Amino acid sequence: MWDNGFFLKKEINWSLLTQGCPITLDYQMAFMQGIHGQLHRGDSQEITIIFEGMDHRVTLKNQAFSEVDYPTHKDILQLRYGSNSSFARALQQVFRENFSYLKALRAQRAAGNRRLIQLPDDQKAYLVLYGTSQPGVFWVEAITPQDQREVSEYSAHLDEHRLEEEWQALSKEDGSTGIVEKVGVRKYRHLNAAIGQDLKVLYGYRCQICGAHCGEAYGVKVAEAHHIDYFVKSLNNNASNQMILCPNHHRIVHAAKPTFLRNERLWVYPNGLREGLTLDVHLVKNNTSRGDIY
Repeated sequence: MWDNGFFLKKEINWSLLTQGCPITLDYQMAFMQGIHGQLHRGDSQEITIIFEGMDHRVTLKNQAFSEVDYPTHKDILQLRYGSNSSFARALQQVFRENFSYLKALRAQRAAGNRRLIQLPDDQKAYLVLYGTSQPGVFWVEAITPQDQREVSEYSAHLDEHRLEEEWQALSKEDGSTGIVEKVGVRKYRHLNAAIGQDLKVLYGYRCQICGAHCGEAYGVKVAEAHHIDYFVKSLNNNASNQMILCPNHHRIVHAAKPTFLRNERLWVYPNGLREGLTLDVHLVKNNTSRGDIY
């Protein structure tokens, strides 16, 4: 059903649980490809979201606005659904811990206070959306606080390189390698493989440090995804924390443990060597945008 195409990861908030969410500019084109069409400003289209084994109908809307008043404004693409819709009810059930917390805080706040309520770190949760081989059909997976606790327990005593090798195996086409019993770990491993695979395609399987495509001369695709801040400590699986490296640089980075200066996009090694990136699209974008696109 699904083709492992990764679209976006959204942090759970009140709006997401009750009415919808915006689609960032980085993923608007991906959504258009997912519906095999084009939505003009003011147009909308019903799409299907598969969640918890059920099909839910939601609306994909390209918001209308005055192009005279805002001639340079980009499209405003949104996912929309009512608070009583089957999808909203399913979200509220799966994320009931978060929903109860947000509902209680909203009841306590002063009238007219529209400030966004942030979930505390130990209650953070996410919704991950993937494309499928069927036009207008998307697959959604929940990452709950319990899932994250499982991942934290699983990775607490793991070596980072071993963890990345395990997750690297999930980039294989069958996607069946290394599936474990813990649900949260399986979700994170699948998510990591999907993000990593998208980044490999983005960089044409070339190393972001040296620019080499190690398997090109042999007709094979060889590249590896590396967590900049080690996942076993950060639990950060976003694209902004992943980099595509050739096997040589991947081993060197793990062995030497250099420091990555994000603002300069530069590796600084313990012996004083400084090595910049030859290729970079997604890290510079995340460094200057309003937030993490993943």
